[in-house]
Amino acid sequence: MSVVSATLALGLSAFVASPSFASGTTSNTITASGPPLGASVGGFYVPHATATSKDAVVVALDSTSSGCTLSSGKVTFTAVGECVINLNDAGNATYAPAPQVSQSIRVFPSNTIALTSSTTAGSVDGYYAPGATATSGDVVRVSLTAASTGCTLSGAKVTFTKQGTCRIVMNDPGNGAYAAAPQIARNITVYTANILHPSTAPKTAPVNSAYQASASASSKDSVVITLDSSSVGCGIVVQRVTFTGNGLCVIDFNDPGNGAFAAAKQVQQDIEVGTGGPKIQAAIYVTSLNAIAGRTLTLSASGGSGTGAVTYLTTTGSANCSLHAGVLSYSRVGVCQVTVSKAADATYLAGSPSSATIRVNLASSPFATRVSGVVHAGQTVEAVVLGRSFYGVPRVVSNIASTKVTIVSASANRLVLRVTVARTSPHGEHTFTLVFAHGQRTSVLYTQH
Repeated sequence: MSVVSATLALGLSAFVASPSFASGTTSNTITASGPPLGASVGGFYVPHATATSKDAVVVALDSTSSGCTLSSGKVTFTAVGECVINLNDAGNATYAPAPQVSQSIRVFPSNTIALTSSTTAGSVDGYYAPGATATSGDVVRVSLTAASTGCTLSGAKVTFTKQGTCRIVMNDPGNGAYAAAPQIARNITVYTANILHPSTAPKTAPVNSAYQASASASSKDSVVITLDSSSVGCGIVVQRVTFTGNGLCVIDFNDPGNGAFAAAKQVQQDIEVGTGGPKIQAAIYVTSLNAIAGRTLTLSASGGSGTGAVTYLTTTGSANCSLHAGVLSYSRVGVCQVTVSKAADATYLAGSPSSATIRVNLASSPFATRVSGVVHAGQTVEAVVLGRSFYGVPRVVSNIASTKVTIVSASANRLVLRVTVARTSPHGEHTFTLVFAHGQRTSVLYTQH
């Protein structure tokens, strides 16, 4: 038995060997031109095939074929689909029938041009490379129209040379299988330069004042704002320039460009710092931020300038805060807002107030260590509970139901109790339980005679 082989690829011929037969036994093969790898609606393809027998090869569409029609040997692509073409030769008295050769071509809806970049404006010394590709795989033809001004073309790169309107068109005439692609046009306004427009800066500034710098560029890029290396008397954070001491503050504005727009010419602003007038205070802020439930918090702040009085305001907040003479009180766990400000004096203007969130948290767990004093049945006596992390005025109960306890005084490590004991209360060791706000509790043994 002979070996059957077939090779079919773009630009190569397909050879299919047939077996020998008893009659019309001469081997007969079909050689066909390689089909296109793809096509688009509106394109066409004319298969070229010959047979060893010299017979005319019969071209037909397979029953599974879609997206194409066949007329007089010409395949026309009409819709999206998979066009399948069969090539056959039935043979003759001398040559055996040739093995069928099939060709499959994927049909796309259209041949389109895509761009990797696009722009509507540029400046002299900028450039534009559209990066155009076509569905067909053809090299897209980039050209300038007769009405184009302000640019030149070399290869697929457009260079902006002077003010004008650069008019670029991109085409792919197709290749038979792929129809011509719709033209893409780009009109680019070419400006003389990429120009920076900075915000208006003060000519002079007092120490501790600030200037919010900003700028726009013809390119629409974000302008880079920095302090010049020669700058003295200022600092910058996120475009906010703060004047810190006497000197000449020099601010640089730059835009390196983006291809279509060339780099902008640098703009500088000079500001003389420390040239008289009332001074602006340094920022002031609250430093006492954490509070413990059941206690008070003496507020503190840092910053500001001069000798003006520091004052505080508070919101009620979820902690139910209140303020008296700089001491913050609260009745529950939660938060409130405290605002601090510093008044003016002979040198400085009144400072800008600032706010902070005060968080009221639970204290560390209270713990009773021992009871000082002895309790006597049938008497009312004072007993002292010693411990740590006490807060507020807890509720104190004895494990003896008939024993009544009231609080005389309370501090962070000492509770003074008034204990009234029934005459019939049993002697021995008993327990006081201290119940604090928020459910915290601790117990301690005491002796009863």
